[in-house]
Amino acid sequence: MPILNVRSISKTYPGQVALDNAKLTIKPGEIHALIGQNGSGKSTLIKLLAGYIKSDHGADVEFAGEKVDLWHLPVRLRSQIRVVHQDLGLVPTLSAIENLGLGRGYETGFARRIKWRSEARRCQELLLRFGLAPDVRAPLAMLSSGERAAVAIVRALQDWNFDEPGLLVLDEPTASLNRGEVDALFREVRSAAKLGVGVIFVSHMLDEVLDLADRVTVLRDGHVVASATNVSTL
Repeated sequence: MPILNVRSISKTYPGQVALDNAKLTIKPGEIHALIGQNGSGKSTLIKLLAGYIKSDHGADVEFAGEKVDLWHLPVRLRSQIRVVHQDLGLVPTLSAIENLGLGRGYETGFARRIKWRSEARRCQELLLRFGLAPDVRAPLAMLSSGERAAVAIVRALQDWNFDEPGLLVLDEPTASLNRGEVDALFREVRSAAKLGVGVIFVSHMLDEVLDLADRVTVLRDGHVVASATNVSTL
């Protein structure tokens, strides 16, 4: 059973059809690349999946076998869709520790005081998986672009309930990463996929798509124009 089955979804803005009857199926453990030029509809589709914008009437979408409205997705299902946007969605004035705690919360002790040392160790351990050891107490604005991207990706992957169907959406995640950081990201993505997570990987880097993706879907002018397991056939 697919984790995500979009049989039809559209989005129209005044004077513009951003997405027209798009279809997309993501299977458990599948890394599915979305490619297309600027304006092809990739960003619109990601925003719809994240629940940031509302689709046109008549969308037909199933998540984990359940017919859903992405705009009004139940919390128990929304928590199983994690999105890392190209702009990362981080707060630059807060530290890596604080950014990881946003939404998740922090470990507390006596009188509900936050255990900052414990949180710092946890943050350091997660970032070491990317081969990074930044000052996790410093504002993110002081970290490198690659370090900030790693924080965003770690935040999306942390505390995942792998016993439930899950979808990880990565929107141009490698834009600010060096080769070593890209390799570390791909290891984490493959590990998540092996545990059954479905992955949507948005990229314009064909070499990365060839390296990572099991399947590729091409968007053009708001339409899905091709989908294949062998990118050479597109």
